[in-house]
Amino acid sequence: MVAVGEILLNALFQVLFDRLASPDLFSFVRQLGGGVDSELKKWEKKLRMIQAVLRDAEEKQLTDEAVKMWLDDL
Repeated sequence: MVAVGEILLNALFQVLFDRLASPDLFSFVRQLGGGVDSELKKWEKKLRMIQAVLRDAEEKQLTDEAVKMWLDDL
């Protein structure tokens, strides 16, 4: 069974990805210049990696008690 916290965390990351991928945000960032665009892309990459780790952990928690405890603490 998936904990409520995990569902909320997953939803939070999905909202962040949706915001980062917004065409309006990219247009605004391009106007700012100064490397903000590359910084935004770095954050998007980091958040995608975090989401991948969380998805993997959600699957592994069914068979690995340590992973389940880690997710519960998170």
